[in-house]
Amino acid sequence: MGYLSHIFVDLLPITNYIDSVLRPKSSRLKETKYMDDIKHLERTIDNMLAFLDKTKAENLALRNKLEELSQEKASLMQKNDQAKNRLESMITRLKSLEQTA
Repeated sequence: MGYLSHIFVDLLPITNYIDSVLRPKSSRLKETKYMDDIKHLERTIDNMLAFLDKTKAENLALRNKLEELSQEKASLMQKNDQAKNRLESMITRLKSLEQTA
């Protein structure tokens, strides 16, 4: 029995080929359409994956820019506070000079 099953396994690709040739033409056309649909679906999925990768890269760049701008804003606010404190100190000194004069 083992020998016969080996022969059938070897003949399987040939029987599949004969089946595809002898199958009605309309059935082969349907398979071709299905294959075209599958290829179209694969292209669509590939395009969506490429778009997703591009969107992820843009999102990362925007997050990095946002972080950079937030740090810059914090630095500017600190400088603004320092300038305000110096100005208030100068005004206080001027008032005290004015009162002594």
